[in-house]
Amino acid sequence: MHHFVRSSVLVFALSGAVFAQESDTVVAPQPMAPDRVAGLGYVEPDGGVTTVAGGPTIGSGVVFELRVGEGDTVSRGDTLAVLGDNPLLQAALLQAESRVAVQQAQLARVMAGVSQNELAAQNAVVDRLEKQLNNVIKDCLRQQSLFERKIISEAVYLKECNRVDAIEGQLNEAIATRAAVSTIRPEDVLIAEAELAAAKANVAHAKVALEGTLVRAPTDGTVLEIYAKPGELIGPRGLLDMGDVRRMWVAAEVYESDILKVKPGQRASVIADGIDRQIEGEVARIGLTVARNELQSNNPTADVDARVVEVMVLLDEGAGQQVAALINLQVSVIIHP
Repeated sequence: MHHFVRSSVLVFALSGAVFAQESDTVVAPQPMAPDRVAGLGYVEPDGGVTTVAGGPTIGSGVVFELRVGEGDTVSRGDTLAVLGDNPLLQAALLQAESRVAVQQAQLARVMAGVSQNELAAQNAVVDRLEKQLNNVIKDCLRQQSLFERKIISEAVYLKECNRVDAIEGQLNEAIATRAAVSTIRPEDVLIAEAELAAAKANVAHAKVALEGTLVRAPTDGTVLEIYAKPGELIGPRGLLDMGDVRRMWVAAEVYESDILKVKPGQRASVIADGIDRQIEGEVARIGLTVARNELQSNNPTADVDARVVEVMVLLDEGAGQQVAALINLQVSVIIHP
């Protein structure tokens, strides 16, 4: 059953009054036809009133931008408001997308292998070291001849010949480097692909976080009341209430003792203080549970702790538009046989 009633109600005796126009002549009240059923109810939009909370599980619940006003018609998925963390998370998304571009370029480079310029440069290094090694070997042989002839000391001879080992090591390293850059290694491809996947995952995460700062309409409808404005924190009442006022209903409480008299398709009449004339509708649904009544009559003899069943009355199209701006108005209902 529903918990919000905001408007006053016409005094209505459930025990037997029928709707009648005022007259200068005092007429004795006529008893209600035995098959008619009376009850209290309230006006609600199709599907009831939807409270849009909007507060995120992480981050700020402060309204940064409000994109709708009361009375605006919205469609499901429309942005109702933008929350305070939106600018920061937009920047985070741009950064994550830039990282994806970098990793895509890195993967393309690995897949393409070394460029011709890089390969030429590495070949030049190898050629230089090969020539240098040949020269050092010649010098070493010359120093060896001088040493054997006792012209130079052993220390001078060894110093020159030790350069052979050093240059030879550099040459071997350069040759290995040239081989590495000339080959597409599977492990390099795997690393580049993993880094790209991680960058894309960061983009997906950033998009989810950014979407969390956008409060969207959960359904089609009209904005009924706004509770938080730009700069304000969304409180317990949520951001706003909305509902589909294209079809209007009355949720009526019918005594459990009368519910067997009510069937879908029966016509119903509705009056209230906020309506200038009686409006009509049709019983569309009958509840399946019995509960305590929540609506109170101004009649002091009325049962304040009655057991009732909720009966949903769909108002005629023209009648519904008369009460589209009177959500939660308490009304009196008579269901005709």
